[in-house]
Amino acid sequence: MKPSFITRLLKDSIKNAQTDSCPGKNNVLCMMSKRLFAISEETQHHQEHIDEIKVKR
Repeated sequence: MKPSFITRLLKDSIKNAQTDSCPGKNNVLCMMSKRLFAISEETQHHQEHIDEIKVKR
């Protein structure tokens, strides 16, 4: 099954967000993807700290 236009657009935006480039007309979507990617990394970082604290107890 061929991926839909939206699916390709999202995948491209996420890939661009991870490589720090936002080319062309999908800039807003790319910027939102960058922010989501940053939030997910931050959340993972916090979760690692929480896990460390749990281990120490």
